[in-house]
Amino acid sequence: MKLLTGGKDISQLVEKIVWSGDTRQVARKISFTIAKNRRDPDFPAVEISEGDEIVMQDDAGENLFGGIIFDIDKTAGSHAESYLAFDLMFYINNSEVNKMLDGTPESIVQEIAGEFGIACGELAATGIHVSAPCLGQKAYKAIMTAYTAAARQNGSKY
Repeated sequence: MKLLTGGKDISQLVEKIVWSGDTRQVARKISFTIAKNRRDPDFPAVEISEGDEIVMQDDAGENLFGGIIFDIDKTAGSHAESYLAFDLMFYINNSEVNKMLDGTPESIVQEIAGEFGIACGELAATGIHVSAPCLGQKAYKAIMTAYTAAARQNGSKY
């Protein structure tokens, strides 16, 4: 298992890591603690700030988690710092959209994600056109509305 930030592997500094989330949750999160020793000049120094990207990879180098640091706990006198990161679905789940949904669910997802600067991976293709107002709703609800409308038309689960 590797933990990367800013292109640097910080795995050797990790004291504890907890990765959580499941299929019933929109966003996944990771919390981890790394060792710090500012007095020892030979100890690796790593600076991680809120807003920095964190990536967890398996031993084969496949990304398991990618997210943004949201919280840092630096306790005075401690030789460790704790961090909390959420994946980018956190933004989708907590951001509102005000628009008319018009297109296939897969194109709607790309449009919404693009508004928040989030690149899309592979999306379930429906090929079904949907149209619905989406005013003052969370972006995740808008996405689910589009896929639910398609599911009603073709009986598939997404």
